[in-house]
Amino acid sequence: MTGGAGIPEGVDAGGDAACWLGLLCPDCGAVREPATAAECWRCGAALPRDRDSP
Repeated sequence: MTGGAGIPEGVDAGGDAACWLGLLCPDCGAVREPATAAECWRCGAALPRDRDSP
């Protein structure tokens, strides 16, 4: 029996379920470091502010 998506029942699929797309620089694709940065560490492009931030 499988627990869906071809994963055997009782086996933890692991991995990160969150979408990382919002953490990527739209110009060069680098992951934002730290996640609250205002500009890209690699290319210096201004990063959009996260809609969920205060």
